[in-house]
Amino acid sequence: GKTTLNLSAVRHLDALYELMMRYPEMEIELSVHTDSRGDAAENQKISEERAKNCKTYLLHRGLQEKRIQVFGKGESEIRNRCTDGVPCSEEEHKNNQRIEIKVKRIGA
Repeated sequence: GKTTLNLSAVRHLDALYELMMRYPEMEIELSVHTDSRGDAAENQKISEERAKNCKTYLLHRGLQEKRIQVFGKGESEIRNRCTDGVPCSEEEHKNNQRIEIKVKRIGA
């Protein structure tokens, strides 16, 4: 239920920052997903806040806001069978907790 960025997320965002610095016209969509544990509405809010935190981190590093769109997806796009009420291992749930990056534009 935390909305703060963990060390793994920061490392990935740092790598994304480096890539975007290498390609100054690159524009991305960043989508944050949760697992299905807990309330769906709360998971949506958590993912939206995490997405905002990712964008804030990248902006703080110096990227332009217009280059980054963020979306919180909550538990709406589960990767595996671990939907509400299905018993799953911690590893299976973690497979659904992710940040996905889509390159919308790489250059002129």
